[in-house]
Amino acid sequence: MQIYVAMRGIVPQLNRWEDLLLNTPMLYEHMKQHPELGIPPKSLIQLMVRPIRLYEIAFPTPMVKEALNIIKPGKSWDKGYDKYLWAMRKALKLKEIPKIEYEKTGYEWFDRFHQQVDVTGIGMREDKFENGIELI
Repeated sequence: MQIYVAMRGIVPQLNRWEDLLLNTPMLYEHMKQHPELGIPPKSLIQLMVRPIRLYEIAFPTPMVKEALNIIKPGKSWDKGYDKYLWAMRKALKLKEIPKIEYEKTGYEWFDRFHQQVDVTGIGMREDKFENGIELI
């Protein structure tokens, strides 16, 4: 069984909550009942916490190409999720992320983290301006 929840809070508290979940064992019946024993074999299994996090990342508009080269937003890990991402984009009033050709920007060291992290792009929103100053 799987449950999906949305969390919001101070990062250290969220991390502590995740740590507590990761250290909570659950009783797991991993085989059928053995007729001679009369009881099914059981063991303990750790809760599997797989975060799906939603981030709003703000940056100055002239730095859009550099920011996208660092973040490298991609397609969904499963095509079945595309309809939900579309709904999230519409609900948050976002535009589609422009396609850019990734190039060297001096942030190549960041790429090694993309091997273990999936970054799915949802959408983008233009910043508001007040008196010619961008409100990030």
